Amino acid sequence: MKTYREHLKRVYNNTHDREPIEWGNTWIDKAPDTSTKRILLVGESTSRMVRSTLARLSGYAVDMIGTSSRLDDELFVNQIDSYFNNFTYRYDAIVIQIGHHGREPRREHNDIEQDYREYREAFDALVTYLESLCPNITVETIFDSIIPNKKWHKFFIHRGWIKEKKDNVINSVTTRRNLIMQEVAQEHNLKFLDINPIVDRTNYIHTDHTHFEDKAKEYIAAEMLKVIE
Repeated sequence: MKTYREHLKRVYNNTHDREPIEWGNTWIDKAPDTSTKRILLVGESTSRMVRSTLARLSGYAVDMIGTSSRLDDELFVNQIDSYFNNFTYRYDAIVIQIGHHGREPRREHNDIEQDYREYREAFDALVTYLESLCPNITVETIFDSIIPNKKWHKFFIHRGWIKEKKDNVINSVTTRRNLIMQEVAQEHNLKFLDINPIVDRTNYIHTDHTHFEDKAKEYIAAEMLKVIE
């Protein structure tokens, strides 16, 4: 079986395109049990936000590969391939929600359209690789960003008197990336969850530009579970 690296057209190792702090982590839920049903989340901190709640609602072990890196960054490529090297567990479902990070053009070309092309190539490579491990894959859009709330905003937002203000600049990139994710999901005949219209119908509020308050986690995890199963 080909590795993730072998599916990619190129792998970058340019440190000047990385964030001030890059991170990567993995979670193996119920690690001693190799017979339980398992879901794998491939994502960022927004996936970690709902991981334990999804495990509780589903009754599955919910594992996670989390990263702040771009899909074709050496850091993430090594992380994916090392995770699955001689892997012990089998997955009943995989959910991919990745793309909140690296939404600025690479410095070496400073071309947002080139970034979209590279994101599409890498996302398609990731999907192709993960399909070789599990046929039941859900692609979930990345969350829209907001301009962070002031403390007094929360009182009025919870009562529906005002709405959070979306960050239209960064969300222009989010929209394009989500469209790419949808296209790739359709091409691979995968399940697709467009999460933004769903959370927009609620009064749950953000704790920062992307993450939601604790009360939203069960709602989001339940919507994920509807599609996964």
